[in-house]
Amino acid sequence: MAQLTKANDEIYQWAMVYMVNKYAKSNIVGQDAVYCHIVEHYYAKGLCPWIGDERLQKMKNQVAKLKPTLLHSPAPQLSATDRKGEPQTLEQLEGNFVVLYFWKPDCVHCQTMAPKVAQLAKTFANQPVKIVTVNKGDGDLWKSQLTNYGFNEHGIFNWNAQQIPTNESPYNLTILPKIFVLDQELKILSKQISPEQVEMILNTELELEE
Repeated sequence: MAQLTKANDEIYQWAMVYMVNKYAKSNIVGQDAVYCHIVEHYYAKGLCPWIGDERLQKMKNQVAKLKPTLLHSPAPQLSATDRKGEPQTLEQLEGNFVVLYFWKPDCVHCQTMAPKVAQLAKTFANQPVKIVTVNKGDGDLWKSQLTNYGFNEHGIFNWNAQQIPTNESPYNLTILPKIFVLDQELKILSKQISPEQVEMILNTELELEE
């Protein structure tokens, strides 16, 4: 659309503003990549001269937050430990589909979603699927609450990553809970979805492997 409207400045500006706002607000998984493309290839390259410097910098900052977790990108490294304080890495799970569930034990929305995440471990118990809960809250409370939410089930890895502030995480964890699904090469298959959607995606992927 942008290429087609360049001949008319007013239409071009309207189109670019419309598109960048549309994809900035989109809740459809994967459309954040469109926002990043528009900002990087049009706004950041000076092709939208009406944008102010302050607004442009905010857009660039947002792209920097979004890019590490665009679909099909390698999952960012996690600095985490298990309940015994032993270091844990995603690489040890390579070859499996991985569900990452970022949460805080004192978060009401996290508490509501937690049993559904635990159920995924039972649903895919005999499949190459690993469930990883990643704590972003108080470490002592985290340990005491794992049993309450069913996270002591076989097949669930419970990791603690509280030492990294949520606003500094490459997973953009300003809002919790948040789910990521990784493929067997540890690339991001989907994200910011419900446990029910996770189950649908994993069933589809596993059927394709048969």
